[in-house]
Amino acid sequence: MKKFFLLLLALPLLNAVETDKGENDREMAALRQWITSKRMVTVKERGGNFALSGDVRAKFGATNEVEDGINQRGRYSANPNIPFNEYNIETNLMYDYRTDYTWVTIKLKYNNIMGTFNGTVNKLALDRAFLGFRFLEGRTYTTDLEIGRRKLGYTFDSKVQYGTIMDGILLKFNTVIEKVGDFYLYGGPFVTNQLINQYSWVVELGGLNLFSTGLYTKLSAIDWNTGSQKTHIETEQFRFFNVQSLWGYRFIPTIILPKKITLAYAAATANLAARNVVQTNNELENWAWYAGFAIGEIRQKGDWAIDINYQWVQAQAISGFDMDGIGRGTAKPFYATVENGKIVPTTSKNAVGQCNFKGWQFELIYLISNTITISQTFKSTVTLDKNIGPDIKYKQYRLEFIYAF
Repeated sequence: MKKFFLLLLALPLLNAVETDKGENDREMAALRQWITSKRMVTVKERGGNFALSGDVRAKFGATNEVEDGINQRGRYSANPNIPFNEYNIETNLMYDYRTDYTWVTIKLKYNNIMGTFNGTVNKLALDRAFLGFRFLEGRTYTTDLEIGRRKLGYTFDSKVQYGTIMDGILLKFNTVIEKVGDFYLYGGPFVTNQLINQYSWVVELGGLNLFSTGLYTKLSAIDWNTGSQKTHIETEQFRFFNVQSLWGYRFIPTIILPKKITLAYAAATANLAARNVVQTNNELENWAWYAGFAIGEIRQKGDWAIDINYQWVQAQAISGFDMDGIGRGTAKPFYATVENGKIVPTTSKNAVGQCNFKGWQFELIYLISNTITISQTFKSTVTLDKNIGPDIKYKQYRLEFIYAF
């Protein structure tokens, strides 16, 4: 690949009119000799399969956030620099290469704000990049090892957590027990903070299509409460050891929707590391649960799918940096705030955070053609415990046009 990119950069130079002599001539001659004596190794020669895919997304979002009766978004709100309407353009490029026992996957994400004067052009993120290999394979089981970066939600299942990245090692064990179901165990350590040598770990055990009924269950755990933090505020921000139990049922309602796969699911999460703190009025607020259903799959033109779920999340249930639920539309922290240029602990009066909410989320996806999809999402939450922090009402509508290739 390095040689390929060097060749692309060199071609315009090879075709240019040579006007400078001396050192430039010697460099060009050396470059020509290198190109003629080398050749690129193709994917076919190496063996394996290479796949390139991606999508382009044009997105519109309208968000309404009200805190204690005061608008928090828009030109005439308490935060005029935070827009009510948002327009984004996003591109995702995905590269996959696989042989019989090794593979690598890469996802580059370009997500920029639209606008002639306040738009962005440089928002590039390495969303996923890991390599893997299979080192054990039997008649009914496989064992793989993957190293690199991924979103936690790429591997582990939850509607309210696993929203941050996992830079680490993932061990994957899959097996089949005849007449019982398919089972897997995924888990491993990952880097949290290099400066203080802090590492976390995550694991998930799952059973799918149990007894050929469509019933499945997943039990997962993640520990952020590791390492030694510098301050009391940082210690509280990492005091999360979450255990989640998820149950679901996959079926086809032959009478109502005879061709639509339907999924009903529910999960409960507990933060076992939580303790009584002043922000929660010295009460434990460490539980979360959600339930919902999904209908349909997107495969070809005319297909549609919906997902509706209800989320109930207490203030200490999910860490702010790992939150992947509906949220409250705010970035204000829970355990700390800034007063007169100094970071100070919050109280039960001004603690905000992304948890302490209950609300609905509705998503509708329709495949206009085999390449173009339209996606609409509506979400709404209110404050769960009004004795903690300000009363926040949050609503958002999002429309996306997606071209996938």
